[in-house]
Amino acid sequence: ITESQKLHLLSSFLHETGRWCETTDSAMHFTVSSIHTTMKSPPFAAAASALASRQLDAKAARNQPRQTTLELYQHTLRLLICRRPDDVDESILATCTLLCVYEMMAAEVGEWRRHLQGCAELLRAKGWNGSSPGIVKSCFWAFARIDVWAAFITRQRTLIPTESWVETDSVRTIAEMGDLDDYCNLAILFFARIVNLMASLHEPARREVAAEVRVLWDKLQEWYARRPEKARPLMRLDRDGTNPFPRIMYSQSSPKEFAAEKIAILKQLARFEQETGWKTLERAAQLRRMWGFG
Repeated sequence: ITESQKLHLLSSFLHETGRWCETTDSAMHFTVSSIHTTMKSPPFAAAASALASRQLDAKAARNQPRQTTLELYQHTLRLLICRRPDDVDESILATCTLLCVYEMMAAEVGEWRRHLQGCAELLRAKGWNGSSPGIVKSCFWAFARIDVWAAFITRQRTLIPTESWVETDSVRTIAEMGDLDDYCNLAILFFARIVNLMASLHEPARREVAAEVRVLWDKLQEWYARRPEKARPLMRLDRDGTNPFPRIMYSQSSPKEFAAEKIAILKQLARFEQETGWKTLERAAQLRRMWGFG
């Protein structure tokens, strides 16, 4: 591509696609804090251009990506393949993260889960997790959100066990530390544990899940009760005659994860009763009333 095309694509990355990876990254490592360092990496620059190009294709309502987009993607893969195993750093992790996002837009879940596996292996090999500093933390949680979604769709466990996601999952400790990003990430972690619990029901060696459901429920209630002001809704409109659902406006995305967790729990309770005979209908009705679902 020409320098003019590259400038256009990278501008699109900085203003749109790069920010997709910064949902719980107030420092904006992908587009602000670390961008001058990561852009020195040819694979990262190529991946950023490929992702931006893919998004521009989607906005133009093209059914198939342009040849330029495919060539940028393939160029990124070639650059990664040429890297020595001992030459893997944070910029390579960021590159792999962008490729995961690209695959989400371009392929079926089975295809982009293979890219997730590459990210997971790199994170484990380096000992990185959601408590690591800098752009590594941003990469981990961008990866984690995609991993949770893929696991939910395929009814499988997350690729990285949630026990190793963070150094501490204590809601009280994280709340006292005052880092809103870390607090929001706990919602993603708890949602991942719900997804993993749901996946375990399809495994041959079934186990008693009531205790695990209770633990997850208590964690969610504690997370909800200790929310800092910035994680609370800006505005709420109760349901009315024209809309059966309450309308809630948040400035952060983690409360949306919390709402998704509620729906997942209700679906899981219905499945428990169908598959085990354990009566959950009354409990589900109580939860619906408490959560305002009617």
